[in-house]
Amino acid sequence: MGLRKDNENNSGTKTPVYKSATQAYKHATVVADSKVSSDIGNNILKKKGNAIDAAVATLLATGVLSAHSAGIGGGSFFVIYHKDHGWHSVDSREAAPAASTEDMFILPENRKKSMYGGMAIGVPGEVKGLYEVHRRFGKVPWREIVMPTVKLCLEGAPLTKALHHALSRLQSDEDKNKFLPYFDHNRNVKPIGSLIQLPKLAKTFQAIADDPLSFYNGSLASDIVADIKEAGYNFGPESIATDEDTILTHHRIIEAMKFAYGKRTELGDSNFIDVKEDVEQMTSLEYGERTRQRIDDDITNETNYYQPTSYINNDAGTAHISVVDVEGNAVSVTSTINTYFGSRVRGNRTGIIFNNEMDDFSTPNSPNYFGLPASEANFIRPGKRPMSSMCPAILWDKKSKRIKLVTGAAGGSKITSATALNIIDVLWFGMPLPASIDRPRLHHQLMPPELVVEKDYPETILNGLRAKGHVTKNMVGYSVIQAVDVLENGIIGTADFRKGGEPSGY
Repeated sequence: MGLRKDNENNSGTKTPVYKSATQAYKHATVVADSKVSSDIGNNILKKKGNAIDAAVATLLATGVLSAHSAGIGGGSFFVIYHKDHGWHSVDSREAAPAASTEDMFILPENRKKSMYGGMAIGVPGEVKGLYEVHRRFGKVPWREIVMPTVKLCLEGAPLTKALHHALSRLQSDEDKNKFLPYFDHNRNVKPIGSLIQLPKLAKTFQAIADDPLSFYNGSLASDIVADIKEAGYNFGPESIATDEDTILTHHRIIEAMKFAYGKRTELGDSNFIDVKEDVEQMTSLEYGERTRQRIDDDITNETNYYQPTSYINNDAGTAHISVVDVEGNAVSVTSTINTYFGSRVRGNRTGIIFNNEMDDFSTPNSPNYFGLPASEANFIRPGKRPMSSMCPAILWDKKSKRIKLVTGAAGGSKITSATALNIIDVLWFGMPLPASIDRPRLHHQLMPPELVVEKDYPETILNGLRAKGHVTKNMVGYSVIQAVDVLENGIIGTADFRKGGEPSGY
C-alpha cells in the first residue's frame, strides 16, 4: 500500500517505486529529517568518524533545520551499539527545575503555563547528553562535530517544508515576534528554501564547541537563565500487514498496544520510583504469554480491562536520527523540545528555543475524561524527568552477530506504536523498509478508546476491526520514522516522506 507504481529496470524486471526517499549504500548511511542534516552526518563519517560522531553532528544540525521539533533547548534518548564496547543507552531527557512542585499547575490560572512560557521549561539535557555520548564513544574531535552547525547558522539554514508548515500555524504577533528571522516584513513566513541566518544561535553553538559544559555552568548558562527569567522564571542557574495478512493480526496487534499503554501508566523516572520489578515483568516471556492469553480474538474490551492505574499526559513533537557506520557501529537517537517550538521562548541572548517538557508531568487531583487519576509516578519533583514516548531502537541479529535494524520515530504519543509497527513489518512480515515506512499507520493508546488511522488505510480491514468493536477515527498529525536496514550486501536508509527528509551515505 506504500507502493505507487512499478517501473521496469534494464533487466526487464519491475522495480518498486516508493514515496519515501530511499537509497542503497555499500558502507554507511545517516537518515534524518532533512538532506542537509543527513549530509552533515555523512561528511563526519567520511572524515573517519563513527556512527556516534555522525549522530551527534546530525542531531545538532537537526535542531536548527527542524527547530519546531528538536534542538539543544530540549532532550533526547540514545540507544547505541558499539562493536568494541557493546550496548549502551543514554537518557538526556529534560528534568523538572529544583523549585518545581507537584501542584504547580493545579490552579486553573496555571493550567496553560505547563504549555507556554517560562514555567513550561524543563532543564535541557540535550547538550550534556550529546557531549557524554561523544566523550565515551566518539572519534572525531568535539569541535569538528559542532562547527558544521555553527556554519549552518551563520551562512543560513534552508527553511524546510516541515518547519515552514509549523511556522504557518503561529497566529499571534506575540508568537511571530519570537521567531522574526523566519518571517518577512509583512509578517508572512519566508518561502521554503529561504536561507535563515541565526547569528545569536551561531554564537551559542560556538560556545558549545569551545566548552560544551558552559551550557550548564559557564557564561552561556548565565545567558540561558536570563532568557528563561525573562519568559517567566522557573529555573535555577499508518497499516501493518501485507495483503495476505488478516484482520485478526491487526486486531491482536492493536490489543497488544492497549495492554502496553495500560502498563505504561505505572512507570516513571527510575531515580524517583522503583520500576525495576515492573520493567522485569514487562520484558519477561511469562508476562508476554499471560498478556497474549488475555487478548480476545473476537472483540475488543472497555478501557478498564487493560488495567490502567492512572493516566499520563500526551507528549508531542520530536525528531529522530538513525546512523550506521562502516565499522558496524549504530546509533538511534530521538530528540525533542515537546510541542511545536516548545515553550515558545526563544532566548534574546542565546537564540535558543526552549522546551515545554513540564507539561509532560502529571498534576494531582486532575482526573482525565475517563475518571482515571493522574499518574502519581509522573508527578513533578525537583530534578525528576517526565514520562516520554520516545523509544529509539537498535535490533541485533544473534546469528550473524550484526546489527539488523536501526529505527525510531517522531510524533509524540504515536512514536511507540510507529516504531513497533516498523519492527513488526520488517522482522515478522519481511517487508522492505521503505514499504513499511510508506504505508498508512494506525495507533491506539488506550485512552481515549479509539483507533486512529491515517488516510488510505484499507477499508476492508477497518470494517473488520469495527465488527470487533473498534471505534475508528481519522488520525490528526502523524508519526515520522527514520530507519536503516542492514542487509548482507549493503545498507538501506529510508527517511519518511511525511517530513521530507533524505538519507545521505557513501
